Amino acid sequence: MNWTVHKATLLLLVVVVAVGVFVVLTEFNNMLGPANGISALGIEENKSGVYRIEFLGEQAYLDIPQIKESVAPLYYSLLDYSIQFTIFIENNKPLLKRILNRVGLEAATK
Repeated sequence: MNWTVHKATLLLLVVVVAVGVFVVLTEFNNMLGPANGISALGIEENKSGVYRIEFLGEQAYLDIPQIKESVAPLYYSLLDYSIQFTIFIENNKPLLKRILNRVGLEAATK
């Protein structure tokens, strides 16, 4: 089958599911009439950088400043390792080419 047919089928599936979710939420809000109504997805940002994410009536909080503080050391250490690896590869190209040639991966060295 053609990839275009697969893509069109997948797009149709996503549209049908999205319309179904929309119809169910609309009918739920009409029948029960909650004060705010239920939405599929809602995102609000507080002044302190904390996001409140609401998905189908459930709430979660995402503290971006705290995440940045905890992820920054990991990011910089990975960046440092990648720089060291690149320098190692550049400094040892002839040796690595000989090893790859002996193993039988001549095409990988070109």
